[in-house]
Amino acid sequence: MGTALGIWLAWTTIGSIIGGKLALKLKEGTLAWNLILIAVALPATIFAIRSASSFFISGELPNIYTALGLTFLMGAPLCFSIGAMFPICIKFGPRNKRISQNLTSQAYLFETIGFTVGGLIFNFLLIKFPEFSTILLLSILNLAQVIFILPTKKEILKILIAFICFFLFINIIFGLGTTLNYETQKFRFSNLIESKNSIYGNIVVNESHGQYNFFESGLLIGPDRDTQTSESFSHLTMLQHEAPRKVLLIGGGWNGILKEVLKYQSIEQIDYVELDPDLVDIVKKYLDQDLVQVIDNKKVNIYNIDGREFLKGGSTKYDVIISNLPNPQTALINRFYTKEFFQESKYHLNDKGIFKQGGRDFGNIDLQNITNHLLKYPNSS
Repeated sequence: MGTALGIWLAWTTIGSIIGGKLALKLKEGTLAWNLILIAVALPATIFAIRSASSFFISGELPNIYTALGLTFLMGAPLCFSIGAMFPICIKFGPRNKRISQNLTSQAYLFETIGFTVGGLIFNFLLIKFPEFSTILLLSILNLAQVIFILPTKKEILKILIAFICFFLFINIIFGLGTTLNYETQKFRFSNLIESKNSIYGNIVVNESHGQYNFFESGLLIGPDRDTQTSESFSHLTMLQHEAPRKVLLIGGGWNGILKEVLKYQSIEQIDYVELDPDLVDIVKKYLDQDLVQVIDNKKVNIYNIDGREFLKGGSTKYDVIISNLPNPQTALINRFYTKEFFQESKYHLNDKGIFKQGGRDFGNIDLQNITNHLLKYPNSS
């Protein structure tokens, strides 16, 4: 992530330097052509990123050099044109008498306002839209500006751009963005069944040899049924308690764990915390009926809230707490492998309560590195 950000900054810097020089030679035409470049580069960049995965074996991660090379090339047109925009606007503006001479400070002000307003619109209105629908709308806005910037002698070009904007907008209404989003996802996910954006990420369903697999933000979160793992994960934990009545399950209960926990006759209540409500709704469409019935069981209470927030805001004591989350590979998941999380879990356990931490494929050394605040580790004296 840091390297990608560095490449983005490098290209914007290059664009800023070259854009300022070009503005002196090409005058007003530079701004119009730069807006057109941005309008084209926006969807092209998304398409290039997704299509790049078709050059690799399914599931293969490119080596560091290939990844850096692809990032450097794919981000070049968009980052360059964005970097060039600011100096071009500054140099273009003073030639217009209607614009104040104090243009630079005003430009920074309006840029800040634009970032703020754009962020709010995206987070509250556009976040669930297909990526290509949002990208194409931004392309239309950039092209629309070109119509007003071009001189009157460019009437034919203005009419052509206006027609393109109208054509794109009508097609977005009739699902062009959704279609493009679905088709480009096929580069990454073979046998794609469904793709949907939620406020927490992009949820994808694909099919392989009769099995449905679920991904969120590009990471596999599980198949439609995982009986063997669910049995061992659940029973090795539940059997440590004489008669578990109340159980808290944080994450990943839909493909088998809930079913296994409900097999214990002493169970009275299962609080199942799953952050993304759209994930539960989507998986239910592809699960076998027995697993759907488990999710809808009257003993199961589903809470769509962050697991840490759920623990902080509640006072219920549990006989068993199961944290069924992936390995700590992201900032979001890392919070469930901290001293604070274990302390919060301990507070919600009864005197003889059992806590089970998820995480797969940890050797003893790795486990000690991650949970270095524990006093005793597996297989250690």
